[in-house]
Amino acid sequence: MKGKKAKILSLALTIVLLFTFVGTALACFDPPPTYSLTIVKSFSGISELPESMCVTVTNLENSKLIESFNRNAFTLNTDGTLSYTLSSKLAPGNYKVKETNAEVDGYNLTATGNDQTITIYDRDVSAYITNTYQIKTGSLTIIKTFSGDTVAPPDGLRFKVLQGTTVMADISYAIFEGTPPSYTVDNLAVGEYQIIEENADIDGYDLTVNGLDGLVEVTSEGATVTIDNEYKQKKTPESTLYVEKYAVTDDSELDFNGRTFSFEVLDDEDNKVNGAEFFITVNDSGYGSSSLTLPAGKYTLVETGREIDGYDVETMFKEFAPCAALAAGAENNDGDPNENTGKDADRYEFTIEAGDYAYTRIMVTNSYTKQTPTLNVTKEVTNYDSGNTEFTFLCVIYDGEGEEWYRDEFTLTDGQKWTIGELTPGFTYYIEEINIPQNYYAVSEPVSGTIEAGDNEVTYYNAYESPDIPNTPVYYSLVVNWIDEDTGTILASSETISYLAGVSYDVSSKQKTFDSFSFSRTDGADLTGVMNGNKTVTFYYKAAGEIEEIEEEDVPLIEQPEEVQTPEEPQVIPGEDPTAIDIATDEIPLADVPQTGDDNNITLLALLLGTGLAGIAALTILPQKSRKRK
Repeated sequence: MKGKKAKILSLALTIVLLFTFVGTALACFDPPPTYSLTIVKSFSGISELPESMCVTVTNLENSKLIESFNRNAFTLNTDGTLSYTLSSKLAPGNYKVKETNAEVDGYNLTATGNDQTITIYDRDVSAYITNTYQIKTGSLTIIKTFSGDTVAPPDGLRFKVLQGTTVMADISYAIFEGTPPSYTVDNLAVGEYQIIEENADIDGYDLTVNGLDGLVEVTSEGATVTIDNEYKQKKTPESTLYVEKYAVTDDSELDFNGRTFSFEVLDDEDNKVNGAEFFITVNDSGYGSSSLTLPAGKYTLVETGREIDGYDVETMFKEFAPCAALAAGAENNDGDPNENTGKDADRYEFTIEAGDYAYTRIMVTNSYTKQTPTLNVTKEVTNYDSGNTEFTFLCVIYDGEGEEWYRDEFTLTDGQKWTIGELTPGFTYYIEEINIPQNYYAVSEPVSGTIEAGDNEVTYYNAYESPDIPNTPVYYSLVVNWIDEDTGTILASSETISYLAGVSYDVSSKQKTFDSFSFSRTDGADLTGVMNGNKTVTFYYKAAGEIEEIEEEDVPLIEQPEEVQTPEEPQVIPGEDPTAIDIATDEIPLADVPQTGDDNNITLLALLLGTGLAGIAALTILPQKSRKRK
């Protein structure tokens, strides 16, 4: 019995052990429960999380890192938050969730839920981390000072504060306060800023700005910058104009020694520069020079006195490289002639440049050629011409001795010019129109004159007379009078002279001489001129003394012979021999000649002489009405 009980007890123990083993084995194949952990992320103050941000989950029981991830692991939720669920579930226990490297430059970070402990019991768990970013700010104080030749701020002075290209502040200097004036810009995000000063220039001053070099670093503690404007009054840059004058000629008779040439300088608006007129006197070699100081700028050099009578002149301007250019390595200083070089070149444009070595050097060369006189004859028809009617002229030129030097005939039509050159001053010429076509008449008279230096111009006029309309030419009358100025008495009959319209007249030779009158003045038209209408010229005279009438019966009348007897034609008495009678003078007795001092003879001689003079006087007075001078 005892043995049976022992077997039963052993079997029961075996069954218990078996169940214990099986239970234990089954327990090993049934793991404990696990749960998910989700990290929910929200932030404000910035547009996106920094790339450097990192989140780690660590098992606090064994300090084992469960998982690490960055911002790219998050998913955007519909409510605007970000979330990430760990890739593996976690068994119940305590876990550490920590965010690192979430800071952003220029911002203050406030993190809620960071570095928190999460306990997992019997369900899924979420960990919330909220980042609030607030920008860091600081202030920028601008202090403004002025120095140099003026301390008065310019009108409209302003300052702009820029961050990048964004204008953060636009400040007028008018709101600056204090001593020295200053202004503070608050709530600027920390960082680098650029300050721009506007409208700081002052006319007549050079400006140097100190304190605006580079960028200004604004921190949360603030920043201060002092901007000083240094003004220096401008001194107009000046330089020297150096003019060299040369006068040259092939004519040995032309002497330049002591001759003066005048110049003036015009600005870029062709106004004469005050005081910029100067003179250059050349020596016997034709050389002279002068210089003057001019402000920097553009100018024109004008030669105002270069003409010499009897000579043609050509002028060449040549500008040399300034010393500054030579110092910089210019190849030469020959310069280039002005393109206006020639007979009409009297000016040259140049620029004054300021500098330590700069000056402007211009050489002006005048070349003189003795003029060869020419004689030019131009034909003009005053009222009509077909354009091809030919008029024939004769030209005769005499040399200085009056000998004929040249003779030629030539023809001209209306508007044509005939020229003969290479003449000599002092020669004389005579020009006459020798053939006038039908229906034309001469207006000009033959012309004569003396050859002078240069061009000698003669214009010969003709007019056309229509064959269908008689009296086409227009004539004007010139009346000449001779009148006593005091009484208005006409001293001589008026004379009327007819002239063709347009021709010249001269009545200076019409002045007459009247007994007992002296010339006083003329009145009316000029004594010489051109007939362009009817004219009157009056010569006035004044009486030398009053004239008194003498009665005719008081004058003894002497009977005048009808014929005057002369020795060559003696009077022949009828019945007498008209032949001459020879007188034998040697046989004729001669009476005694009265001697000087014989009173009777003297008285007789005086009586005879008085009787003869009375007879002569009577013969003189008889033909005209006698007058007696008072």
